[in-house]
Formats: sequence, C-alpha cells, structure tokens
Amino acid sequence: MGIVYRVDEEAGIVFATWTGEITADVLGDYHRLVLNDKAALRIRRDVTNVQEANLLFTGEEFESLIRTFVMPILKDLGWTTAIVVKEKDLVQWGVSRQYQAFAHRYSKDSIFTDEASAIAYLKGTEKAPLATCSTPPPAS
Repeated sequence: MGIVYRVDEEAGIVFATWTGEITADVLGDYHRLVLNDKAALRIRRDVTNVQEANLLFTGEEFESLIRTFVMPILKDLGWTTAIVVKEKDLVQWGVSRQYQAFAHRYSKDSIFTDEASAIAYLKGTEKAPLATCSTPPPAS
C-alpha cells in the first residue's frame, strides 16, 4: 500500500503505482524519493497509475508540495506525466485535473483510463486525449 515506483531505463519511463490510502505525507515521501533518484530525474517522464488509490489529501496540501518541494528541485527542467485513472472515478479525475493546473509550469500531463494508452503517449505513438484542465470528466 502507498506509492511504489520503478525506473525502466530501457523504455525511458518511470512507473509509479498508487494503492490504498494516499495522504499528503505519503505523497510527500514519494516525491522526496523520486526527485532524489538520479535515473528518474534523467528520464523525467512517468506513468502514474492511481486506479487503486483512495486519494485523501487536499488540493491545498497538493499545491503546497508542488510549490515548496517539487518546483525548487525541477526548476526549468520539464517533466511529462501520463496519469491513469478509473474511468468513472470523479475524485481521481478531479485530483488529476488539479495536478495539471498546479504543475503546468514544469509538467506536461495527460489523463488516461488505461495504462497501455499512457505508455503509448509517452513513447510518442499515441496522441494525448483531447482534454485540458477545464475539460469535465467523462460522463457517468
């Protein structure tokens, strides 16, 4: 339970899987680990699968982590994230949209409902979904 990640240097992708209860502390611990991983910082693109997660942090906590920890480390480095959510999970969809809004200064993100499409997007073989920070979640 929590957030685990692995760096696939051959694919050039960091894979992060979130499961169970994800609090602000869990999220902060994950970012401290991944942003101090030289291989992850070299690659700077990831598939983050939150489909089995219960997201328990607030938007304020998320924004604070990005502003006070992530941005000072990344500075002008870019990062691309393909976020994988459950198709009709409005909380996962909404938190992912918040991340897009908070991280737009350093990160190019897209939201998917399957990991294969997320990987294809990062590899450049599939276009991002036609969604923006203001696009509503898929209809229930």
